[in-house]
Amino acid sequence: MTKKPLLVLTALLVLIASPTWGKKKKHVPIDLAVFHNNEGVRQLAFQDLERAMWEFKTAAELDPLYAEAHNNVGLIYKYRAEYDPALDYFKTAIKLDPQWPTPYNHVGTVYLAKGEFALAITYFTKATQKAKKTDDKFADAWYNLGLTYLEKSRKDENPKESWKKAIGAMKKATQIDARLYHAHLDLAETYRKLGDWEKAILRYRLAIETRPTDPAPWKKLGELYLEKGDPVKAEESFANARRVDPQSEEALIALGESYLQQQRYGDALSTFVGALKINPKSARAHFDLGYTYGLQGNHREAETSYKKAIEILPDFLEAHYNLGTTYIALNSFQEAIYTLQEALRIDKNHAPSLYDLAQIYDSQNQSREASAYFCQFVKAAGKKYPDQTRLAEGRIKQLGGCH
Repeated sequence: MTKKPLLVLTALLVLIASPTWGKKKKHVPIDLAVFHNNEGVRQLAFQDLERAMWEFKTAAELDPLYAEAHNNVGLIYKYRAEYDPALDYFKTAIKLDPQWPTPYNHVGTVYLAKGEFALAITYFTKATQKAKKTDDKFADAWYNLGLTYLEKSRKDENPKESWKKAIGAMKKATQIDARLYHAHLDLAETYRKLGDWEKAILRYRLAIETRPTDPAPWKKLGELYLEKGDPVKAEESFANARRVDPQSEEALIALGESYLQQQRYGDALSTFVGALKINPKSARAHFDLGYTYGLQGNHREAETSYKKAIEILPDFLEAHYNLGTTYIALNSFQEAIYTLQEALRIDKNHAPSLYDLAQIYDSQNQSREASAYFCQFVKAAGKKYPDQTRLAEGRIKQLGGCH
């Protein structure tokens, strides 16, 4: 089997170690058991899980001390997301050959899939320790350890510590195997979160070098340049993503958004139209087209595009909000009120919608409604919109306060 990431049912990316990796000592399995185990590996390569399971269980039945056969039975259960029997078989393999790192790694991937991060970290760490003792560098275990810290960071109150540990583990993985595409990509994303732009760019470049036919790292690199405020380099990156995959709708949309930052509205419009030729049902392309029309003052065309985006994706919050502001620009206040209230149906604490509704009602001298929306806005906005909050608080006082 080749070393590649496998998407388990929990949507976590887990690198699965080959059933035959690692140096095993002591027990020498009987020939017929080895034959059936090898046949199971062959069937697994063909994705015939049922036949592979039969072969691996036959090998384990013929030779109960054959650790690899037990490990491989666990592997099939893991592929099926049947985690309890998978753990039983992996732990049996560990008991039979405590120095073999592979089953430790597999146990870690099961706990990672189950969201039990502490146990996953324990077993991935054991896999790396056992690998050192057997001179097996085992890049996948280091990558999986880093991946666990990244997943853990999503639930951490302060994720930076987990990000730093993830970086340490994934750097070790790429030192062992410099072709680990996903490790480079995850490192780039983590450096980006930490604001280390230079290292993020280096890792995106390494991901591109590792998998030159994949537009994804070019697109992510372009997004990073947009964050940095460098739309020219962003444009170059998005153009490269499109060159790699001319039919990439995402690459075209990203390229158009880089044109927007450069205020090249004509180029942006033609690019979004090109994206819609690839995928007429792209809500994002319709949205960006509407946004571009709005920037040019073409509000009727913007209205049409936003409506198409909402038709495709009914809960597209930004499209509802932008359609509402378009109606405000057109002085169609009843339509604006309805549309902004639709945005609040999707997110009742959407501060911009609350503020704009308050402004509309205030302009129409409907002080009760205006006051209510200003008060909701102040509560929802926190410290995010200081200027609007100051104005809203002043208007609330004039309107008699919140009730």
